[in-house]
Amino acid sequence: MKALNRVVNWLNARGPFVFLTPCISVIGNCSEEILFGLIRARREGKKLVILYPFDLPWKFRFPLTNRELFDVVSPHRAEVPALPFFLARTALTAVFGFFRALSLILGKVLGQWAHLPGRFTHPTLGATTLWKPEEEPADFLWKVVESYDWTTEVQKPLTVGLRPEKLARAQALRREMGLPDGAWFAALHVREGGFYGDHQASACRNATIANYLPLIREITARGGWVARLGDKTMTPLPSMERVIDYPHTRFKSALMDMHLLSECRFYVGMSSGILDTAFLFQRPMLIANMTNMTFVYPRRPGDRGLPKHVFSNVKGRFLSLREVFESSWEAQHFHEIGDDYELVENSPEELRDAIVEFLDGLESGRTEPSPLQREANELRLRQGRRILDSVLFKPHYDDMHNRYRMASRLESALGSLSEDFVKANWERSARKAGPVGK
Repeated sequence: MKALNRVVNWLNARGPFVFLTPCISVIGNCSEEILFGLIRARREGKKLVILYPFDLPWKFRFPLTNRELFDVVSPHRAEVPALPFFLARTALTAVFGFFRALSLILGKVLGQWAHLPGRFTHPTLGATTLWKPEEEPADFLWKVVESYDWTTEVQKPLTVGLRPEKLARAQALRREMGLPDGAWFAALHVREGGFYGDHQASACRNATIANYLPLIREITARGGWVARLGDKTMTPLPSMERVIDYPHTRFKSALMDMHLLSECRFYVGMSSGILDTAFLFQRPMLIANMTNMTFVYPRRPGDRGLPKHVFSNVKGRFLSLREVFESSWEAQHFHEIGDDYELVENSPEELRDAIVEFLDGLESGRTEPSPLQREANELRLRQGRRILDSVLFKPHYDDMHNRYRMASRLESALGSLSEDFVKANWERSARKAGPVGK
């Protein structure tokens, strides 16, 4: 598939279009690739063409993410005539459908080890040169990262939304759901393990919705509504005024997911996939219970973050924020947290204080960080650069792709951690008691 990717990259470099088949199976990666595809098209004066396969039956089915995401509109996206678009999608489906079938047969006959690598069975084309000029450069170079000027490119407003006819349909459903016209609302997502069935494997990425009740009440006390996002496996919310537990309603759909994310006044989320979808739609955001402070950071100047507390088993105590920022990649990459570290959720009081600061800044327009917040931002940037100076992944192909992608996140983020949280935890953690059982 590298050869096919090289053909697409050759066309992207020389033609009037940027062809992209984003990661179809993970909504966060898909949203991020569409965003940077649009940024590339804008930077080069081209139009983005998003191609994705048709669905297939039975076990050949592609694990497509939210299909409405592929249909977003932007001035930097091409409107492809129906017949060429159909033929291109048919060819894409035929190529990758064949390899999906072959992988299934090999796995059935020879065992799980014989399955083909994901690049054969999950179509991803055009993404390998979104963050670097070559598909597989020889080395990671900061001068290449700096040539893209990611801070300017990412912070520049980018119009992305739903098609007018779909927006009208979603607005009608929104009224029927109980969200009045003219009412402002926050979209809230608190990750649990039900969607992927990874309660244990990814427990450090999850959080408890009950801890967010004071945060929710702060929003509604200021006249807003809260639309909680997720899926039907989510723990139901108690009945609350101006709160819609959307996953447990009959209105749950791919279209309404995109509508709520694109039309909310702001987004409150975690280090999970739809964080990138909210950012694709340029929504202000508060990221709570963060599990990666270096590379999943508040993006825009007014955005705020609230990391989970990090307990070190070796030291027998919680680490200060400064210690966490100065830690190695193994400590930063909490999606695969090692035995030394345990993560503890933000308390209801921390969440409430963070939303107060965020809302006050949103209402006043004040986005300038305090001196201590600025110090944290600068330390994060320095440590992130040190981390990216070393090989992080194998093979070399994946290492180059991911380090350049992560560098764009590192360099472009201009938000800050919550000021009260930084003050309370900078030199010494405010948490005293260890995790349960410690």
